[in-house]
Amino acid sequence: MSNLRLLTPSDIPQALHIWDVCFGDPPEFTKWYFETRVKPGRIMGLFEDEKLVSDTLIIPYRVRMREKYVQAPYIVGAATLPEHRRKGHMERVLKEALLHMKYGGAGVTFLHPFRDSFYRRLGWENATSLLEYTLDAEQLKELRAFGDFEPIELGHAGVLQSRYMAMAARADPALIRGARESGYRIEETLMEGGFGMLGGDAYALGREFDGKIAVHELIYNRIDNIYPLLFEIALIPGAHTVSFALPSWETPPERLNGEPKLAPNIMMRVVDVEEALSGLELVAPNGSAALYIKDALCPWNDGVFRLEIENGVSKAERSNKNAEAADAEMDVQTLAALISGHMSFENAATSGSIRVKSEKKLLGSAFTRLNGFILEKY
Repeated sequence: MSNLRLLTPSDIPQALHIWDVCFGDPPEFTKWYFETRVKPGRIMGLFEDEKLVSDTLIIPYRVRMREKYVQAPYIVGAATLPEHRRKGHMERVLKEALLHMKYGGAGVTFLHPFRDSFYRRLGWENATSLLEYTLDAEQLKELRAFGDFEPIELGHAGVLQSRYMAMAARADPALIRGARESGYRIEETLMEGGFGMLGGDAYALGREFDGKIAVHELIYNRIDNIYPLLFEIALIPGAHTVSFALPSWETPPERLNGEPKLAPNIMMRVVDVEEALSGLELVAPNGSAALYIKDALCPWNDGVFRLEIENGVSKAERSNKNAEAADAEMDVQTLAALISGHMSFENAATSGSIRVKSEKKLLGSAFTRLNGFILEKY
């Protein structure tokens, strides 16, 4: 007998067991994560005869997207015990989690995928990209760029938050952080044996493993300020290579001798079409369009919706039109890509991701390409 429900405090030991089996993090980190980041009513699980076999954490975040500040729950730690896999359990867990988010008022949700294709078939689509570099430490030492740096400690949370938000202000969509969230990032890094360097208007968080240094957060105001920071990181004893990423909007810096790879980063899914499409600031003329959205997993999103734009602000509601009368037809993955700006309407139409019948000018003006900035990876 299987049962889907939110976990209660008495279920947490089973959730810790799944995390340990599937992710293998140090026990002290797992304990800290569940005590600090996981709130009551934020784990959806599937039980078989009272045994938890599959679950996912739902971590609350806020995101600014097309000038709308939205609650955007993050899917974290989606996992199934090995002996219970390939039975469709995670699909059921995620669908129930999405329904729970909908009732909580969320329009979209984000995650960092272990494999894009797994989540894409369930309605997620890429929302942000990064320019990824992997360079030899010896090459970075040739920068000979010097600066004053200090190790990052928990007391630096406020400083990191202000510098992060200054950089995030240049992006859309962007994840909003307070000092508490920046403090979590510091704790996570240090508990995993990582390092942090702070100097000037820049900072870096990362860790070293077997001579490979992975910088998972590189924040700066001016691009030139990354050179002293990368030079300092390359001096870490035993460093062979240094991996880091820049926002997708950056022009590759001239002094970095290496071609970056534009790589998909975070995926987004529409939780509720009406909420996701309402309140956005869209540079488009006043008008309306009927959108036929196909969503095989979430039936409440499947159907025709009327998108109205008035004075540059959107509003969406379900329509009684049939699919044949819609101005444009797309799957929920494409809708996510349009809202996040990972794909423009013009590109989606050209590639065949959208079937357009009319209102092409309105929709083309509304959904332009954006450059997102979300670094949270779990």
